[in-house]
Amino acid sequence: MKYIVIKRWHDLQDNNFQYEVGDSYPREGLEPSENRILELSSSNNIPGIPLIKPMNIPDSEDSGLKNESIAELENDNLEKVLDEETDGNNTHIDDSSSIQKNGRKTKKKVTNT
Repeated sequence: MKYIVIKRWHDLQDNNFQYEVGDSYPREGLEPSENRILELSSSNNIPGIPLIKPMNIPDSEDSGLKNESIAELENDNLEKVLDEETDGNNTHIDDSSSIQKNGRKTKKKVTNT
């Protein structure tokens, strides 16, 4: 299962690898334990807040979807998760990383006051 980063953080168990809001977790080549996933998706970690959230998309190995379809699902789910994470609170998330939508790269900036 893939996860989406909902708060910026550095992975102390992966040479301080930096994850930005909207990144997929785990990064390519990393296979975290189930305990690590539980730690990062709960408040039982050093910052005391969840850092990742399930993406709820099929693994590419288990489905007949092409990589392009997976990328579209990831982007659609990213927008949904970011919207859910910012509704009803005063959190300011400024994610100016590129998001590919309809074949074009766009900038995603979420601000909720």
